[in-house]
Amino acid sequence: MMFNRTLAVGVAALMVSGLVSVASAESVQLKSGESLEGDVSLEGLDTVIVDVRFPDVKVARLKRDDLAPESLYAVLERRTDSKDPQKRRELGDVAEKLGLLGAAVAQYRAVATLDASLAKEMDGRIAAVVEQIAADLLDDAKDLLDENKPSAAIRYLHTILERYPKTDAAKGVQALMGKAHEAAGAAAETAKKTVDPVTGERAADAVLAHLKKGDKARGDVSGHEGSGGAEDKRAILRAVEHYEDAWAGAKQFPITETGKADLDARLRELHARAKTSLVQAYLSAGTMLLERRAIPSAERYCNKACELDPENKANHQLHRLIVDAKSAYTWRRGGQRGRQGAPR
Repeated sequence: MMFNRTLAVGVAALMVSGLVSVASAESVQLKSGESLEGDVSLEGLDTVIVDVRFPDVKVARLKRDDLAPESLYAVLERRTDSKDPQKRRELGDVAEKLGLLGAAVAQYRAVATLDASLAKEMDGRIAAVVEQIAADLLDDAKDLLDENKPSAAIRYLHTILERYPKTDAAKGVQALMGKAHEAAGAAAETAKKTVDPVTGERAADAVLAHLKKGDKARGDVSGHEGSGGAEDKRAILRAVEHYEDAWAGAKQFPITETGKADLDARLRELHARAKTSLVQAYLSAGTMLLERRAIPSAERYCNKACELDPENKANHQLHRLIVDAKSAYTWRRGGQRGRQGAPR
């Protein structure tokens, strides 16, 4: 997103009380992914000055468009009088233009509380933003259906009905819901023919080997300090790969009896274990990536978990967090500009 004139005017209005404003030890995130820690000043309409203390010692003069949208918003928010309804409304306008729809709604609600004479106007602004959020979720559901991920699509459709039942998007949910449930039923597993015991034992051994490798990778995650570090990310993604291999083998197990009771029990146990392990790994990867604000990647793993186990409550919780994050941060989908904001 370019720092356009409309947005510049909104920012300028926020800064009318002073040309330069300084706060100590702020963290500023750039669109390039770089983070700078230091004293931050705003100068004129389009300049951010950072007296950098980390990772280097220098003075960085930046265009506001160099900043990640949520970081620019945070810088402006810290310099906005929280008791001034006009300033809060201007900050809400900036948030909306940056694609930070959740922040925009929060500011508009604050304005209505601070100044009752603006309540009607703010209600209209809030309704429009909520309509956009719901419309984005409906588009998500349509995309997932096109990608043959009906269970994940159902989660998005339910979210619209639960959170935004009075929106125009909610009116389009029922037709899609029937289509999604029909597609989910068609994707259900069908019974396989039986195999001989020797082939069954070999298949079970292969799945078990992949499960052990996945378990080891997951164990490596818990052995690190903190969460979400680079080593943890590599470990959980290794676990995902091994568990996906295990599940690929387990899906080929015969559902009918092999004729050998102990082998049949072993196959059932490994089938369940492979599925459960993969769902948990998907959720761990999604949670870790969400903490890093890698929203599209987190969403992808959440949707994989939903397709594999639609009734898993942990998956539903991660889904809710991702939906919230889409309104709180800007994001990308499939290499294109996300509907709710500028590129990361």
